[in-house]
Amino acid sequence: MAWDGSPRAGFSNAEPWLPLHNDWRTRNVAAEELDLNSMLSLYRALLRLRRSEAALSMGSIELIDAEPDVIAYERKHGSARILVTMNLSAEPRGVELPQGTAAETLLSTLAVRPFDAVLQPNEGLILKLEVQ
Repeated sequence: MAWDGSPRAGFSNAEPWLPLHNDWRTRNVAAEELDLNSMLSLYRALLRLRRSEAALSMGSIELIDAEPDVIAYERKHGSARILVTMNLSAEPRGVELPQGTAAETLLSTLAVRPFDAVLQPNEGLILKLEVQ
């Protein structure tokens, strides 16, 4: 990824030995740092979340049965439980919580929102599970 929109994308004063991507002047680190909905911002939020939730880095992992085109798995570490869901389709899909749990949204690839048992098209959603 280019660093910025300056000549040679902020890599050096010399001509880069590899070609730059076509939209380097607008799609670069400097531009994406200012956009809270950018891929760079999403990656940084995911890294912060992984560092703050031990279940995401040290916990066990269990695949969860889900609707077609949905990948779901639960991570556990101690009493912490995290449900990761990804809707790979262009249609909304339902999400069932494990029995006896409630969920708090930790991160969405769309705008952060309260959990409503529906994954929007192409959405990834990370939920903290609490035993009721």
